[in-house]
Amino acid sequence: MAKSAEILVYITADRERVVSGDPLTLYITDEAEVQRTLTDLGRALKADAVRLSNGDHILISG
Repeated sequence: MAKSAEILVYITADRERVVSGDPLTLYITDEAEVQRTLTDLGRALKADAVRLSNGDHILISG
């Protein structure tokens, strides 16, 4: 059976989409910082980055 994807981190520049709980949600408004964070956390967690149609990003495993 195939392993399902899991959202590890959610990154948004919209304070209204920040909720506590799982997954970790980061509020980052600077696009350069978003890119650095995606790269660093993606490597550390061995995760893939995806940009959503609303402009937010997720890091997923699986």
